[in-house]
Amino acid sequence: MAKIKYWDGAQWVVLDAGNADTANNSDTASNADMLDGKHSSEFISTTEVTTAATANKLLKLNAEAKLPASITGDADTVDGKHASSFMQLSATPNTNGCWDSSTTAPTGTARLNYSGYLYATRVYNAVYNDYAEFFKKDEEMEPGDIVAVNPNGLGYIKSREAYSHLVVGVVSDEYAHCIGAPANLTAEEIEREYAPVAMSGRVYVKVTGSVKKGELLVASPLSGMAMSMDKYIPGAAIGKALEDYNGGGTGRVRMLVMLA
Repeated sequence: MAKIKYWDGAQWVVLDAGNADTANNSDTASNADMLDGKHSSEFISTTEVTTAATANKLLKLNAEAKLPASITGDADTVDGKHASSFMQLSATPNTNGCWDSSTTAPTGTARLNYSGYLYATRVYNAVYNDYAEFFKKDEEMEPGDIVAVNPNGLGYIKSREAYSHLVVGVVSDEYAHCIGAPANLTAEEIEREYAPVAMSGRVYVKVTGSVKKGELLVASPLSGMAMSMDKYIPGAAIGKALEDYNGGGTGRVRMLVMLA
């Protein structure tokens, strides 16, 4: 049985053409409604075919056997806007000029990445407290450790000397921005080889001994730990304590980074 397919304005509909008189019918020999042994009811009238989206009409393909542009629109245009007006998404991280989402290191949480230049007049609702830079590490470090230049290598290590002049900052786990890692490394490689070191803003630092608000902090003899400065030595201070610590032993306090 013949099938009829037409667009009803919302979806394609397929119908049976219905039973028609054929050449087997003795009355059809001179029937003006017959063509090639088929009744006219099995054919579609040209008035039912259109090149534009019309309810209950059949849609005619163009010469390339494709839907007319009036139906599909410009392939590079959405709602009258060119594709260049929209953000480009990529399933592959670090695709130049594209955004991608991932849950990879160092945050381990959902995020949106962009490989390219990003300009912003103002940024609101930032919940982090410092600005950091990636430093190549020659040993394992953790947040709060004081970082110093490695005198015997090309990278950086935890401070080991009281009042060290080699200090450069503190490992951060609350940075709002972090710069400085090679562009050709993945996030996992950066996390493995580099430490985010707070260069400005507020950061938690490991301390030993008693610390009072407002006191300048310097490297202590304990690896990666700070202590209160009891004598000023230029170039040794790493920051100013913003909290008291009287717990004895070792702990952490919030510090304003200010190398001096």
